[in-house]
Amino acid sequence: MVDADTIRRRLRRLDVLVQQLGELAARPRDAFLADRVAQAAAERLLQVAIQIVLDVGAHVLADRGEVDWEEYRQIPRRLAEQGVVPEGVAVRLEKAAGQRNILVHMYLDVDPAIIFRTLHDDLGVFADFAAAVLRTLDAE
Repeated sequence: MVDADTIRRRLRRLDVLVQQLGELAARPRDAFLADRVAQAAAERLLQVAIQIVLDVGAHVLADRGEVDWEEYRQIPRRLAEQGVVPEGVAVRLEKAAGQRNILVHMYLDVDPAIIFRTLHDDLGVFADFAAAVLRTLDAE
């Protein structure tokens, strides 16, 4: 059975991370790109936010007997197939999972401009994901 308290705790942490990422996104682009500390903070906060999404997604899938995925990138698709998240959210989360892989495994190739663009264009997917998961929890 899904541990709703664990999921809700992670989603609360996700909300805090997104707020912090939003604060970094509020900086002018040139200031962000000139500030290596802000870039490092954004990378780590983004990595953890994406990891929370994938951990929560894996937890929900395991509760439904879906444990045969091989890569993190498959979790959003499986969540969409299970009706947990809308298709559009799944597509955006697949992109985020790919970005997480770069942050974790290809850290020397991280482009600060892409991180800045992510902060401006993609943070909303975290709230969309959290809302969808909470709807699922409330329905069960």
